[in-house]
Amino acid sequence: MTVIAERTLTIDEDSGRTITVKLGSPTFDPGTGDFACPYQICGPGIGINHPAFGFDGIQAIELAIRMIGAELDRIEKTQNITLRWGDARDHGFRRP
Repeated sequence: MTVIAERTLTIDEDSGRTITVKLGSPTFDPGTGDFACPYQICGPGIGINHPAFGFDGIQAIELAIRMIGAELDRIEKTQNITLRWGDARDHGFRRP
């Protein structure tokens, strides 16, 4: 995966722990005719590595960002934590 953007989030309940979100460059998949945009979410006990598919590279990026927001919300709920991006009390991704 060629990383085109990265964000580090702090776990509010333990500022020493972080979660890293990486967004990869979309690539054309000739088998499906779609573009795939990979993303990773890594942190303590978390290892998510998935693609989002779109009609073109822009849509694949957009859908990957939406999926990242949904994954981060799920992580917050299941682990009972709050993720912070900088000084914001939020992870900065669109919530579903």
